Amino acid sequence: MSGDPESPENECRRLLVQAAATPPSGRRTSHEDAQKGRFEQGGWKIGTASGLLVLTEAEEALVETKLRLGDVVRTLREKKHLS
Repeated sequence: MSGDPESPENECRRLLVQAAATPPSGRRTSHEDAQKGRFEQGGWKIGTASGLLVLTEAEEALVETKLRLGDVVRTLREKKHLS
């Protein structure tokens, strides 16, 4: 492990901690509310991926972790101009 605060390992660790500390907003916009209403009027059922796939809390946490890790990797690649 490098003592350099700018090292890729330390940058990745910092981004992972930041991502873990930032909860998903969960807030919908008025546009999303309107779209949800149109879908429900059309006979669609609105739910979550967790509900559809019948995930346990542990499985749901694993999926969320993988999504956040992907965001961290994307951010690092963009910083290094690789993506």
